[in-house]
Amino acid sequence: MAFSDISDLAAFFEVERLCSWILANNFRRTALQLPDELLEFAFQLVAAVERKLAMNNDNSNEEERKLYVLADTSYRSCCLDEIAAEHIACDSIVHFGDACLSECGSRMPALYIFGRRPFELDTFVEQFRAEIFNQIVIDQHWDEAVLICEAGYTHVQDSLEHSIASALSPSVQVHNFKVPMQKSPSNPSDANATELLGRQVPSGFDADGLVKKRRRFLIFVGSPDNPLLPIAQMTIRHIGKTVVYCPETRKFHTSETSAHRMLLRRLYLIERLRDARTVGLVIGAVALRGCREAVARVRNLCVRDGKRLYVMYIGKLNEAKLSNFGIDVDAFVLLSCPFGIIHDGTKFCRPILSVFEAEVALNPTKREWLADMRWTPNFEQLAKDEIGRRGAADGVDAIELVSLTSGNIRRHRSSDAEPDSSRNGGGQLLEYSAGNHFALRSWRGLEDNGGSGGACTDDQGTKCPSELKQGMDGIATRYVDEPSDSVIVQK
Repeated sequence: MAFSDISDLAAFFEVERLCSWILANNFRRTALQLPDELLEFAFQLVAAVERKLAMNNDNSNEEERKLYVLADTSYRSCCLDEIAAEHIACDSIVHFGDACLSECGSRMPALYIFGRRPFELDTFVEQFRAEIFNQIVIDQHWDEAVLICEAGYTHVQDSLEHSIASALSPSVQVHNFKVPMQKSPSNPSDANATELLGRQVPSGFDADGLVKKRRRFLIFVGSPDNPLLPIAQMTIRHIGKTVVYCPETRKFHTSETSAHRMLLRRLYLIERLRDARTVGLVIGAVALRGCREAVARVRNLCVRDGKRLYVMYIGKLNEAKLSNFGIDVDAFVLLSCPFGIIHDGTKFCRPILSVFEAEVALNPTKREWLADMRWTPNFEQLAKDEIGRRGAADGVDAIELVSLTSGNIRRHRSSDAEPDSSRNGGGQLLEYSAGNHFALRSWRGLEDNGGSGGACTDDQGTKCPSELKQGMDGIATRYVDEPSDSVIVQK
C-alpha cells in the first residue's frame, strides 16, 4: 500500500473525523494503535493529525495535546490494547485497521478507524455478473444472500448491496451485515440493535434459522485469510455456498461451505475435552467484557466435572509456549476474542477449544448440542446459563460414560456430592497443592545426578565443590591454544 500525497493518507486514515473526535471530547493524551501493516505510516499519520489539531486550536495558552503510537499489542492487533494505553496515562485510544469489534469492559473512550481501502466497484459488478451469476444464481435456487465485508471495505458496503440486489433475482433477499458507523466500546450506537460478529443484524433476518430453513449463500468481500470468514460460516446457519471476492487480486473464489465439516471437527475436540483430566485455561484477552466472569465459570465447570484446572497467562499465543505444558495438560481452553479462536490446531500438541465449546463439553445441560446447531464465538452470553449437575436426576454422585474418541469408560464424580467416609479416611483434612502433581512426575527437568539439591557429587556420593577451568580463547578460525603452524585450506 502506498499513498501518492498527504491528502490520500488523510482520507485513508480519516484524519478529519479523528481530529473532530479528539477536539469534541477535549482529549489530551491519545493513543494511536496501529497494526504491523500500517506501522510504516505512523510518522506521516502523527504529523497530519498534529497539523490538523494545531489548525483548530484557537487558544494558544491551552495545554498541548499529545499523541502516542502503540506499535505492539499484548495479544492481537484486532483488539483494543487498553492496557498499553493505560501504562502511558492516555485518556483515549484510536484503533486503526481490521478489528474484531469485541465489547470491552473498560470505560476508556475509543474510536475505530478501519481505513478506507481502495475498491473498484465497476470491476466487482462486471465480474459478479459474468462469473458468479452464471455459476450459482442461475443453476440453483436461493432464498437469501448474506453480505459481509472486511472492516476496511465498509465504506462501499451500501453500494455493494445495491449492485448485488440489482444483479440477483427479485426473489432473492440480500441481507447486509453492516458495521455501525459510530462503533465504539464505550458508546454503542444502538443499545437495542441486535449484533452478530460486531455487525448489526438486518431486520427480518432469522439469525438462528429456526423459523424456516432458508437456502443462503454468503458473499464475503475481503482477504480469504481473514479470520472473520470461517467464523461467519460457522455462526450463520444454513449457508450452502460461499463466494469470496478479494479486492487486492480482483478475483472471485466460489466453494461449498465447509461449516458443517468444521463444526464436526469442533465436536471431536469437545469429546477430547470431556476425556481430559487436566485442563489449561489460556488467557488470550483481559480487556474483553465478561472476561473475569468467564474465568470463574470455566473454573466452576471443571470443579463440578472433577477436572484439575490451571489458569495460564502467557501473552501472545504460539505453539512453543503451549508445548511447555503439553506433559501436564490434556486439553486447553482459549479465552479470547472471536478472531483469536484457533480453527486449525494441528500444529499444537493438545486440542484447543473455545469457551463456548468448553461449556458444551462440561455443562450437562448443553450435551444435546450438535454440529447443525448454532455455534457462537462469544462467551459473554453464557454467563447466566444454568450449570447442571451430573447424576442429579437419578440421585447418584457419579456416572459412567463411554468416550467416543477412545472407547474407554470415563467416570465423572460430582464435586458437590456427599462425602464418603470409607474412602477419605473419616473426613480428615488432607493437605494438597497444585505443586503435588509436579512433584510426583517421573521426570521434572534437568537436575544434578545425585539429587542433592544442586551440589555435585563424586562416585561415592559425597559432595564436592565444582572445579573452575580455563576455557577456549580466540575465534573459530584460530584459537590461542592451537599450534601456530596449522594450515587452513581455502577453496
